[in-house]
Amino acid sequence: MSKGTVLITGASSFVGAHVLEQFLSEGTPVRGVARSQSSADRILKMNAQYASLLSFVIVPDITAPGAFDDAVKDVEGVIHIAPPFTIDIKDNEKNLLIPAIEGTTQILESRGGQTVFCTSKALAESTAWKFVEEKQPRFTISVINPPVIYGPNHHYIVNLSELNTSSGMFYSLMNGSRTEVPPTSTWAIVDVRDVALAHKIAYYKHEAGGQRYLTTLGIFSFQQICDILREEFPELRNRVPIGNPGEPIPDVYNVDNTKAKSELGIDFISLRQMVIDTAKNFLDIEKRIAASA
Repeated sequence: MSKGTVLITGASSFVGAHVLEQFLSEGTPVRGVARSQSSADRILKMNAQYASLLSFVIVPDITAPGAFDDAVKDVEGVIHIAPPFTIDIKDNEKNLLIPAIEGTTQILESRGGQTVFCTSKALAESTAWKFVEEKQPRFTISVINPPVIYGPNHHYIVNLSELNTSSGMFYSLMNGSRTEVPPTSTWAIVDVRDVALAHKIAYYKHEAGGQRYLTTLGIFSFQQICDILREEFPELRNRVPIGNPGEPIPDVYNVDNTKAKSELGIDFISLRQMVIDTAKNFLDIEKRIAASA
């Protein structure tokens, strides 16, 4: 397995922190991309054990022409993490479309040699495939397509109000802020650790070049998450909404993860294990924040 430097964009994000860990834990040198020095310093502090392997480059605006020109110098390949998922958007074009599309375009334009490029988000993906078709670059790309991503937070959380959208939604189910189980709007789910693993495997697997992978463990509902929380954490029962325990999932749609399982060899973490690990993570964060108050 090659140990050339890997550039990881979005390294300070929920997904990016786990992708970072996947590569660093195997001794791979990583150059992370952060939008500010303070963000980079926080990640470096969290990964002090990998000080000799981890460095950062600051890119304040990923949509700027040539944004990644310096970042990609002397790297073997690139892992491009899509902009964070959020539902609190005032301007769809400015806050979602432009960062996703232009960020993807700039990293592709900057990269010259052999690389494997991993990303997500539909518009960013179509931009990447169009680039490859038109420019015929010397590198290959692989695309990782996750649905809603939950799981433990690996990056440092100072305040629980800092949680990304999906983590904040999960935490709201166990922090006592909800009296009712919310309706499920997106039914497919995956654990963030499996998403990170898929990025690493696709990066190193030659046959993954030119492929796209749907990474999902299957269909879920918020009712199922609440049921598991109440079963596994009796101390949280007064904080978790009851809803309709055991309510079956309606006939919405199916997802096929066969390709990710067979070609990437991923044995997806179960919904129950994901809920247990995520809840434990939040309880630990609560204790740490309370102890430092």
